[in-house]
Amino acid sequence: LLLLAAGILALDNGQGLTPPLGFSTWNRFGCDISEEIICKTADAIVNLGLKDAGYRYINIDDCWMADQRNERAEMVPDPVRFSNGIKTVSYTHLTLPTICSV
Repeated sequence: LLLLAAGILALDNGQGLTPPLGFSTWNRFGCDISEEIICKTADAIVNLGLKDAGYRYINIDDCWMADQRNERAEMVPDPVRFSNGIKTVSYTHLTLPTICSV
């Protein structure tokens, strides 16, 4: 088996140097999730230096959607928890500037 592993080649293109690093909201917040919590979580990742360590994602696992779907039967964000919509927190300052502030 070790002989097989020795023959594995990898591209030297700077990609995949670390696994995808991020934070899953479910284990910490469960259904107590909101736009404000996502922004505070992004702030904490930046302020703790985790962004510099490679953290890039916040996974909003569940409970982001409203109880009712739209007219096309699509899930829509809860208008109370995500009053600015889900797209406003889709790209926090871990990647692009949004409503969240550092």
